[in-house]
Amino acid sequence: MDLLTLLDWRVQEVEELYRLIEHFEERGREFDFILYAGDDLGRFVDEETNHFDQVAEMADSRSTDHAG
Repeated sequence: MDLLTLLDWRVQEVEELYRLIEHFEERGREFDFILYAGDDLGRFVDEETNHFDQVAEMADSRSTDHAG
């Protein structure tokens, strides 16, 4: 199982996360799960996009999220 774990993605732009995952995919590395362990969850959801949903679609397994 391949797991990408991220912690406190505060300073980086959300778009950098997409680029990071795409970087790995271009090199043949895909993740079964992507885990974000941090706060500032609100910055991942804007008026048009839930970035957690978008990132979850990039993982190979079923996705879920939990905040709390």
